[in-house]
Amino acid sequence: MAAGPQPPGDRAPLAATDFELRDLEPEDVDRVLALENEIFIDPWIRESFEAEIRPEEGVHWARTAWRGSRLAGYVVAWFVLDEVHLANIAVAKIYRHLGLGGRLLECVLDEARQRASRWIGLEVRQSNEGAQAFYRTYGFRPVGIRKGYYRVGSEDALVMALELDQNELESETV
Repeated sequence: MAAGPQPPGDRAPLAATDFELRDLEPEDVDRVLALENEIFIDPWIRESFEAEIRPEEGVHWARTAWRGSRLAGYVVAWFVLDEVHLANIAVAKIYRHLGLGGRLLECVLDEARQRASRWIGLEVRQSNEGAQAFYRTYGFRPVGIRKGYYRVGSEDALVMALELDQNELESETV
């Protein structure tokens, strides 16, 4: 298997476990916003990320992934009752194909299991076949279409969902 891309100065191939995951903090917002603008054609605005730094509400949940002082990625999810909405996930281009996106998604799934969530849903551009394939590897299935969901290009969103195994949830809580 070929090693993934390496940032300058790194010698050994990187793996998903080589990144430190931590809560989104106010001082991270500038870097997260820069990465968001680099990756997405219809990026979130500053206020959207600032709103995610509210752990006391129990709904907003956001993590960042770091390689030293470099932001490598982030994930945002919303937990409401027994449902989860995967709102945003991103990995910097230089750190793609290392498993970091999967690690970020697994982080959300772990939190969902801890909270006894029953399902998780998300929207993805209909043209983004790579992201759809990624989500399918985790068991997500298409469940609907949101017409004109994305402002830029007025593109439809494919709604995907994953039902979490209740037997698995029950065995973990015993």
